[in-house]
Amino acid sequence: MMMKNKTLIAVIVVSIFGIALIGCLRENLNSGNIDQGNFPNIKVAIVYESDGDPNDRIRDANSIANLVAETKADFIHRAYFRGRVMAVYEKKYEVYGILEDSIETIKMKNPNVLIGGAIAAHEISRVEYDPLTREVIPESKTWGEMALDPQKYGFNMTKEKLHEICWEEAGTEDFILPDIINTDFQKLLLDFAKKQIDCGVDAIWIDVLYVQAQIFSRLAKEEGKD
Repeated sequence: MMMKNKTLIAVIVVSIFGIALIGCLRENLNSGNIDQGNFPNIKVAIVYESDGDPNDRIRDANSIANLVAETKADFIHRAYFRGRVMAVYEKKYEVYGILEDSIETIKMKNPNVLIGGAIAAHEISRVEYDPLTREVIPESKTWGEMALDPQKYGFNMTKEKLHEICWEEAGTEDFILPDIINTDFQKLLLDFAKKQIDCGVDAIWIDVLYVQAQIFSRLAKEEGKD
């Protein structure tokens, strides 16, 4: 029963956190032209995602604006995806300045298009970067405090073993599966979203938000605690 309660608490906290993030976005939209009481009438949605490296861009903002106009898109999904690799680019380049300028250029030609950003809730870099505060977050903080540790919630699996499973795919050793209930990670995730909102995105996609609940559910079954 205790394990069920812990899992339920985790799901509730994640849900509340998601609602808080939506509220943050709505507050930003109050000053814009979008009526938050009516869901936008989107007929054409496209995915146009940048890899974040300004030196490796296939198209400039004007070309993207023309592409959006040609496709008559109402919504651009994941125009900027803040995944684990972005910490490197964000420390090195003015990524968000480029994002803000690009959004302005796109909207000059397509004033009614909605632009969606995205943030990853299931992965952070070992050395992270908060774009809102410009703080570099060391591994002692990410791995030491933010990483998901099943034993903290009464499971037998260690933090190290969980991440060994996550790192089975080559090239994934540098990322950490964060604990969505950790308040420091919640602040970081919100800062990722706030920075994109400050740059002009109209919506935020939260990628893989419920992975922790899924892991807990699987572990509960495997350990006979469901």
